Amino acid sequence: MGCSRTRRLATGILIATALAAVAFLCWLFMSYCSGRAQTVFAVYLDGSGSLLEVQQRNLVEILSATEGRDDCEVIVCLDRGVNPPAMIAWQWAGCRVFRCGAGFSETLVSPLQSGVPQSMSVDRFEKICADAGTGSRELIQRSYHMQHDRYLAVTLTQEQEILLQNAWRKAGYVFLDDLAPDAPAAVKMRAFFAHVRDNYAGTRYVWLISGHGSGWFDAGDRPGDRAFVRADLPLHAQILRDVCTGNRPDILYADMCYMAQLETIYELRNAADWLILWQGVAPAQGHSFAGLFERQGLVSPDAAVLAHNLCDHAAGVLKASRLDSALVLVRPAAGLVEYADAFQQAAERCDAPDVKAALNRIKPFATADVFLSQHADLAEVEQLLRDADPGFRAQKNFVTGVYSNKADMTGISVYFPVEQLYTEKMLTQYRGLEFFTRGGEKGWPRPALERVRP
Repeated sequence: MGCSRTRRLATGILIATALAAVAFLCWLFMSYCSGRAQTVFAVYLDGSGSLLEVQQRNLVEILSATEGRDDCEVIVCLDRGVNPPAMIAWQWAGCRVFRCGAGFSETLVSPLQSGVPQSMSVDRFEKICADAGTGSRELIQRSYHMQHDRYLAVTLTQEQEILLQNAWRKAGYVFLDDLAPDAPAAVKMRAFFAHVRDNYAGTRYVWLISGHGSGWFDAGDRPGDRAFVRADLPLHAQILRDVCTGNRPDILYADMCYMAQLETIYELRNAADWLILWQGVAPAQGHSFAGLFERQGLVSPDAAVLAHNLCDHAAGVLKASRLDSALVLVRPAAGLVEYADAFQQAAERCDAPDVKAALNRIKPFATADVFLSQHADLAEVEQLLRDADPGFRAQKNFVTGVYSNKADMTGISVYFPVEQLYTEKMLTQYRGLEFFTRGGEKGWPRPALERVRP
């Protein structure tokens, strides 16, 4: 009797184990059928200005380093600008998009086309349909079926696909192939990242943007303002913020100079769960993409681990470069807003004569760059505010990693106006930042401005 009962128990355990195994295999099969990668990297290489040759080398690195890699999806967009030099292998203007994995030669001759979205999240799909006209909405809805948390495109003839693509256009969807080479960078990036999100299902998304940077300041060409005229149009915080609005990645890595300011981080607080930003100059040869995508253990289902892996690799690039710069890894949800409030409140109370004397002792960054030379390291300014306001107790818990080659760069800068010539020009834009709105005219940078203005 006891043996019979034991056999029945053992049989039940075996059946339950077998059913669990079958369920697991079914889950794997469904994940495979839905095309879901663990991590999706979308890399935007801005070669529209003086970085063209660097970005072309970066593309070669990425295509070569990802050959045969199957633990992640890597999609890269190279923007060659309006009138790039024509070379045998690079005969196009504007953007081209490549799906990596097959190797350099095969991938370069097979750029992706902006076809109809193949795999769109339920929320995004239903929002676009809700805003579309009746005819476009009905055609789009007939052309997809829902599987798990995605809408997948059904098989279509070429004629049906053309009609569907036109319906998407009428619904406001922007295809990268429809954009002219001189379209604004923000529009190109939005279209590229939308293409990635709407065609490659993943559990983690990383947007990696490589190009010139200018922090929170729009340093484009301004007639009569020779100090800020540049051959390139650098990307800045508001562009990155707008690009990520409605298409938020888990990690945003800006491989760009001068992006790690308190004001910029605040502007990007909702852009991604994790931010990787350079406080000073980023290495001219970029991220060293070959080393990144050849790295063992790079991919992780845990976004925090993945973010630290990316940052650790960039730190190695920084160390090898010997540049006077720093790199910071930020998790905005971990107290950034509370810290910004405390910082602005302390700045309001920063009026004592000894505080003003201490402000005069703070040294902004000694650099030829007009933008960065109007900044000081946050740690130094923060200490001054703590001395002035004992109630300023908030900590930078949102900073989870700092890598620096220079003692006076601790990962984050803050606006510190120095020269009257540039103050009013920069303040016009500064007043439009959400960080400034948080404190108003009584907050930062008022204490520093008082030492500059006559």
